[in-house]
Amino acid sequence: MKRKTEKQLSTKTQTSITRRKLLEFSLSATALTFAPAAVRPARAASDVIVASWGGAYTQAQRTAFFDSFEKDTGSKCVIADFDLSKLQLMVESKNVEWDLITGIQAEQAYAANKSNLIVPIDYGTIDKNTLVAGTAGDYFVAAEWYSALISWNNSAIKGGTPTGWTDFWDTTKFPGPRALGKEAVITLCAALLADGADPKKLFPIDYDRAFKSLDKIKKDVSVWYTANGQPPQLLVDGQVVMSSAYNGRIQSEIDKGAPLGYSWDQNVANRGGYTVPRGAKNQAGAMQLIAYCLDAKRQAEFAKLIPYGVTNKQAFDYLDPKRRAVLPTAPENIDKAILIDPVWVGDNLNDMTSRLDRYILG
Repeated sequence: MKRKTEKQLSTKTQTSITRRKLLEFSLSATALTFAPAAVRPARAASDVIVASWGGAYTQAQRTAFFDSFEKDTGSKCVIADFDLSKLQLMVESKNVEWDLITGIQAEQAYAANKSNLIVPIDYGTIDKNTLVAGTAGDYFVAAEWYSALISWNNSAIKGGTPTGWTDFWDTTKFPGPRALGKEAVITLCAALLADGADPKKLFPIDYDRAFKSLDKIKKDVSVWYTANGQPPQLLVDGQVVMSSAYNGRIQSEIDKGAPLGYSWDQNVANRGGYTVPRGAKNQAGAMQLIAYCLDAKRQAEFAKLIPYGVTNKQAFDYLDPKRRAVLPTAPENIDKAILIDPVWVGDNLNDMTSRLDRYILG
């Protein structure tokens, strides 16, 4: 299954809405408008217009990549807000404002390529030989991995350390309220894993089995969260004792002294990375910037700021053992990862999300 997925993919701050949720609105926008070109600031031919998520993520990119790229090349990195719903209209109107999209998820890139909205990655400019397996696709190259996993408040957990989703579901051994996200692919995968499903055979999602598994814990789920910044706060405040969460969110709070814990067992992993819009005005500059950002030393600097998994294997040489241990692509963690199928998710996201929403309301 993994081999098929990678082959198909190769041809393909806290916010109130998740990245994946944006895909529901992307590639189908019809009513968006843009300011007339005459009122937009002029751009230099060498500028690279970078669509990014903002907040701590973009600040870390600027610190690790963009500032030094500007000094080394003389090309300016101009940050634009990333709203994936604009991509189709930009390309179809032949008025593409972005040169590079950063942080786009693997299934979003698959859907964008399926709609002919992005161009192939130039591996004459970008060296893929040092990248982690599953990173380099024809139309998408991953810059970071992040993992959804079980997390908890240390003071609320008695009787051992939870390991895996079966323990998350075990309210007898680990009593107390839970939080699960409305990000359907994560919650449904967790439900299947808690029910003993084969991690290598999660896709296509067995909805009947997943929802029957959720039935066993639904009464203990006090919060169905919509923003990835919610779980650490819910845990710190004592509103829940356990929650699904992304590793970076929890680790950032641990680094600040929060009494939280998490397990890499059965972590559900995804990839964020780079794509170049079809019709971008500075495609060559975008490819140059991708290559620059994927440099091992620079990736290590980014990982020191935000604990996302590096995709250049040599980046680990520039990280101390303590930092390496909290990254999803560290050998001891990636071996426990379950990588989502971006092709299946890209094709079924809307249906999957609707099913979970109806279940929560039911």
